[in-house]
Amino acid sequence: MAPTRFAAGIPLKVYEAVARGLPTVVTPILADQTGWPEGDGTLVRDWRDADAFTQALLALHEDDALWRSVQERGLARVRAECDPGAYAERIRVLCEGETVA
Repeated sequence: MAPTRFAAGIPLKVYEAVARGLPTVVTPILADQTGWPEGDGTLVRDWRDADAFTQALLALHEDDALWRSVQERGLARVRAECDPGAYAERIRVLCEGETVA
């Protein structure tokens, strides 16, 4: 659970949780920082709606299929985006002034 209201940079707590196989419920600001769509390691809920946040947590806890789907999609994201080769390529592209895909 990451009900963050203010943030900057890379949300390492989200990456770490998802990399360890823990789907998370995050606020839109963290979802924007990862760039992941709903269901790819996270469920996105506004921190101002405590009921919706709680329902998302309960859904993950009680729905095994949802847990596994969010977990698997998140692990795939982490594998693709946190691979050392992928990081090296992104840095190369940024340093050369190209558009990052």
